[in-house]
Amino acid sequence: MAGAPLKRQRKSGMSLDDIREILSWHPISELDQFRLSVKMQVMRIVFAIGTKALLDGGLGREAAREFNSRGKHLRAI
Repeated sequence: MAGAPLKRQRKSGMSLDDIREILSWHPISELDQFRLSVKMQVMRIVFAIGTKALLDGGLGREAAREFNSRGKHLRAI
């Protein structure tokens, strides 16, 4: 799990909080040229990383790992 967020941060030079904020800019039709360009670049990077993880099978493993860790947490409560 630690690899994917670090990879996004390394590729974009932004923290995950920065990426989350940029992706929350709405509505897209009302963004100025600069913000639209930044949002499209961030979306391209996130899409590329997600696609690569899906094709490599890492996305399924990551989802299973997340599900298992949450299950352990819920059983402990």
